[in-house]
Amino acid sequence: MCLLKKAIRLKIKNHKKAVVFYIIYCLGFLFATFTHLLDLIHGSYKDIPVFFAFFWSSLTVIDFFVFLLLIFNVILGLILSIFVITADVIINTVYALMYGYSLINLSLIMQYVAFIFVAVTIPFMLKFFNRIKTNNATEY
Repeated sequence: MCLLKKAIRLKIKNHKKAVVFYIIYCLGFLFATFTHLLDLIHGSYKDIPVFFAFFWSSLTVIDFFVFLLLIFNVILGLILSIFVITADVIINTVYALMYGYSLINLSLIMQYVAFIFVAVTIPFMLKFFNRIKTNNATEY
C-alpha cells in the first residue's frame, strides 16, 4: 500500500491505471475468498473428490492471503496472484473435463477472464511497482 500511496503522491505517469488495476486485483481476491467461504458454509465440497475439495477449501485462506499481500507487500501479492489464478483455472478446467461439465459456464468464464486480466496486466503492474520501490519512478 505504501508503494501505491507513493505513486499517487508523486503523480507518476500511469498511476491512475495502476490504481484501477490494483483495486481490481484486491476486489477479485476478496470476492474469491468470500465465494470459497460461502461454498464451505453451504457444504458445497462434501460430495466431490478429496483432492478438489481440499484445493477449493484451501483457496479460502490462500485468496485472502493474496489479498493481504496485495495490501502489505504489493509486489509479492502480484507475483502470488498469477500462480493462484493459474492453478485455479487449471484445476477447475480439469475438474470440468473429468466430470463432464461444460467449459462454457459463468464460473469458468469469470475465472478465464480473471486469468486473462492478470496475465495481461501483471507485467505492467510489476514494472510499475518495482520502479517505485527502487526509486526510479521518474523513469516510468
